[in-house]
Amino acid sequence: GLNLPYPKMIDVAVPANIKVGDDLEKYHADQAKITTEAFHQFVQSKSAVIIDLREAFERARDGDIPHAYHFPYSMLDQGLTPGHDFELFLKKHEQLNDTIILVCNADERPILAYHLLTQIGYKHISWYSTAA
Repeated sequence: GLNLPYPKMIDVAVPANIKVGDDLEKYHADQAKITTEAFHQFVQSKSAVIIDLREAFERARDGDIPHAYHFPYSMLDQGLTPGHDFELFLKKHEQLNDTIILVCNADERPILAYHLLTQIGYKHISWYSTAA
């Protein structure tokens, strides 16, 4: 035994890594990706609901997105259970025909979240990655 401490982010990293290597093209999410310019316009105009899928440590490291609703990707399954605050939040904005933009610092999480939300019936979903 090396007596190493329990890794801080293991509960986030392991489930996320299960999808690593997944063929993301099969989700046909490219048509929903927005440009950097469009994203900045949405942020400045507050004309879309922006959901920041990054974990708290990523937001602490990279900064917050103004006016974004923070809901980490690792909690998405739980957040979509009927009656959960996040599920009710999404339903309200879907009923208002609001544009919902999923944001992360890599392509994988917003693509997977986009796929999940569109599969359960959300229609006004776009995504953006802050990755260069």
